[in-house]
Amino acid sequence: AGSRRLREEATDVMADAFGTDLEYADRQGSFFEMDQPSTATVHDIHPEFKPTRRILEPVLEAAPGPEPEPEPEPEPEPYMRTAGVRVQPGDLLPDITVEPSSRQRQQPRPVSIGDALGDGTTILVGMPGAFTPTCTDKHLPGLFAAADKFASLNVSQVAVITTNDRFVNQGWAESVEACCGCNASSVLMLSDTTGGLIDDIGLTGETGFGLSVRAKRFAIVLEDQVVKYVAVDEGRDALVSTSAEALIRYL
Repeated sequence: AGSRRLREEATDVMADAFGTDLEYADRQGSFFEMDQPSTATVHDIHPEFKPTRRILEPVLEAAPGPEPEPEPEPEPEPYMRTAGVRVQPGDLLPDITVEPSSRQRQQPRPVSIGDALGDGTTILVGMPGAFTPTCTDKHLPGLFAAADKFASLNVSQVAVITTNDRFVNQGWAESVEACCGCNASSVLMLSDTTGGLIDDIGLTGETGFGLSVRAKRFAIVLEDQVVKYVAVDEGRDALVSTSAEALIRYL
């Protein structure tokens, strides 16, 4: 009789908690221990029950499970610079192919700019164009003449890039070599005929000669293909921060 009374009392509590769903409340009878003494009440067995509340606190709480594993952070891309934005120290140059010039005039194999420059301390110099006045009279001869000084500063490669084709670049280098008596082979001549590289690194410029896409006059110093220094001379004829002398002072 005591067990029956206890079960009825528990059912009333559950009905009060869950409204008129007595069948559901009856199913919850398994929550209570039926072998308690007949004098026990629901509050004796389960003091956490509050019959005046419409929502009954759970009698049996599930054991807390392990904390979920945090999702790993995505690996950063090796090249995050936005195309068309001027390259900055800490950037990598984009993986764009260029064509090196050759004295033998054979068909060269296009290479990525990274492979063309290689590792170590390297310098990439952009010029508006072959046979243009400042490039021919000052800029390129200065780089040829400074070859030994660059080598003493552990510069492993100096490269000049224009949007001229490789034949024009090679003929230009040989002409300057003949005029200044310097060794043109000390500088690697590169052709970016589509302008893809200079556009991607944000260094296209207007020459004022009515020419097609051209490079600004710039100089980039890299260490193991990571940009360390960027200099730009604005204007068609300015040659200040990108000259061989300025680069030597930086190094």
